[in-house]
Amino acid sequence: PYAGQGPVLVDVGADTAALVVTCPDAMVGQEIGIRRLECSSPDGTGHGDGPVDAHEHPPHVGVLPRPVPSGRLVASAVFPDLAPGHYRLWVLPAGPARVVHLPGGQVTCFDWGAA
Repeated sequence: PYAGQGPVLVDVGADTAALVVTCPDAMVGQEIGIRRLECSSPDGTGHGDGPVDAHEHPPHVGVLPRPVPSGRLVASAVFPDLAPGHYRLWVLPAGPARVVHLPGGQVTCFDWGAA
């Protein structure tokens, strides 16, 4: 019953980062798209933060209920191998968006519900 919902291998090094997004339970089954912004401002303004083309197929992952060590299920999305930088995340196809900064060499945890 947990196929695809268990552990995820992440690739983290000086030039790579990973992102774990915890989400409200109501988001289970939705897809979160991601796009690297071409600017360095933390608010995501500038080139690369325009509207998403409806024909574009961005990298995306599903929000799944994943078991955590305590035994409970946590709705989450995992992006295992990204370049460091600022990213725009949004619920596909054109839902709410968030901006997150990913430093190299670490896994960043981001709480969608607290943003």
